Amino acid sequence: MNKIGTTRTYTDLEMKKCKVIQGGASADSVRVCTICNVVCNSDKVFASHVAGEKHALKVLGISPMAIKPKIIAHLKALHSIKNQTQPTPTTAANKAPKGLVSFVQSAYCEVCKINCNSQEVLNNHKTGKKHMRNMQKLQTSMAPKPAKVPEKSEVQKDASVKAAAQQPKALPTKKDLETKKQKVLNGGAAADAVRVCGLCNVVCNSESVFASHIEGQKHMSKLNKQQAAPV
Repeated sequence: MNKIGTTRTYTDLEMKKCKVIQGGASADSVRVCTICNVVCNSDKVFASHVAGEKHALKVLGISPMAIKPKIIAHLKALHSIKNQTQPTPTTAANKAPKGLVSFVQSAYCEVCKINCNSQEVLNNHKTGKKHMRNMQKLQTSMAPKPAKVPEKSEVQKDASVKAAAQQPKALPTKKDLETKKQKVLNGGAAADAVRVCGLCNVVCNSESVFASHIEGQKHMSKLNKQQAAPV
């Protein structure tokens, strides 16, 4: 069923449910069969529905209109045989005419996939908790599922990572450097010995450490980049 058909069916069921409740049924006793598009006003009526022929045909995927001509032909043949003289058990006439469709009432539950030894046992089974639970699971599985959001491909993920890496980093603010400087002073460094490299956002606790920093590869690399950048 497509999305439009599913929405229309859901709307029809909601309208039917509202009419049943307006007719005097209790809201918590109303039961819905999404397979047959039917709303029942009690558990008893719902159990009778799921045990019926129409519901069974729907579960099996058989159209009632498709099987109706076969049933009529079968009933006519039975009526014709009944009006004939009964043959003796030893004659070949005792056999059923060829081409007749033999219908046996099923004692098999398509929902729970179990055999029952009589129709009465099957009807009792269909009113039980296990059958109701399986019916609920079946209805849930038939409900339309939300479309999944497609995940990014590996190429898209790599492109996102590269784009993030290429974004320029924010320049250090004066407040950041002051915070670092204060930490160095709290660590025991003399105020007149502290040196700051604004290019690398680095605070050094002595003249010798600062001299070592500006001769280092990291500082030289940033300095080259700054000089190569267009003014």
